[in-house]
Amino acid sequence: MKILVYGAGENCRKVLKKIQEKGEVLCIADKDSEKIGKSVDGYPIVAVEDMNGYDYELIIVSIVEHFNDVKKELVEKGYSENKIIHWKNYINIAPKYIGTMIADWNGGVTANNLYDELCNHVDELSNMEKEFLVGKHNRSFKWLHYFEVYNRHFGKYIGKDVTILEIGVNKGGSLQIWKKVLGPKAKIIGVDITPACKELEEEQISIYIGNQADRNFWKKMKEEIPKVDILIDDGGHYMEQQIVTFEEMFGHVKEDGIYICEDTGSSYNPEKYNSGYKKENTFIEYSKNFVDYIHAWFSREEALQISEYSRSMHSLHYYPGILVIEKHPMFAPFDMEICNNDEEKYAVCHFHGEI
Repeated sequence: MKILVYGAGENCRKVLKKIQEKGEVLCIADKDSEKIGKSVDGYPIVAVEDMNGYDYELIIVSIVEHFNDVKKELVEKGYSENKIIHWKNYINIAPKYIGTMIADWNGGVTANNLYDELCNHVDELSNMEKEFLVGKHNRSFKWLHYFEVYNRHFGKYIGKDVTILEIGVNKGGSLQIWKKVLGPKAKIIGVDITPACKELEEEQISIYIGNQADRNFWKKMKEEIPKVDILIDDGGHYMEQQIVTFEEMFGHVKEDGIYICEDTGSSYNPEKYNSGYKKENTFIEYSKNFVDYIHAWFSREEALQISEYSRSMHSLHYYPGILVIEKHPMFAPFDMEICNNDEEKYAVCHFHGEI
């Protein structure tokens, strides 16, 4: 990840040391004119206005206090609010991820003592990972590498007025983790086919009983619950269940929300799920159509037209065993041809698809 650091003060070196493990620091920016042109640990200090000259993914603010004021100033100067974070939040996202961290396997770590090894690194992990490892909650079963995905896509929702719907309650541990991590404003909704799961309701957590393969159940659900910010399908994992849930509930995710289908590895398990590699009607094969949907703007063939999915799917993120679909209202993409020299000056737009 390419990073710009804002603030060349006393805390800067500490922040640089912390973030170098994960990202590439391009430069340090500061509004103090006496610092411009100097460096910290070899990284050049530039004026705030010069940050736009760098191809960056994140601006990390290294100052200890007044982060909101600095963020407001940067946004007013044209920098993206979504790319500006405080250094503490960046470090808490996880210098090491619980599922991809480098354990000392050569030093004798085995499956039997892996939990202890992970707990030894708990201070290096995100709050979400800490909660799963050592927080107080009911039984929760998660592939460890999923936490890297959650950290990446859920960060913007922490502390916000957010609604999350998870299919597959089991003992309710996962719902309790979302409640703790997302904060007191979060509304947590669980869905399960087992009636006893209803007893796991608590403050902020409501549970509905139904079959996720039943379209009528979803139609009734949509009448009873608001649109959701995050939907996680961690239900039965059978092909019909995953496909029906997507078709019925993708439209009930907010226009800037996230739809997640977990355990997509079930598409490759003929014994249990009647699925298989390249087999028709698996969720993975079904989801490959999504790639066409987001490219429909460029299609010149009758068979591929712009659809509601083209207009609402912003991006697809495939990870081992999990698919994340980020939503955002989409419009016809366009490019620009610009010439601005002494002989010619013009700008021409080329639209692709409907305007």
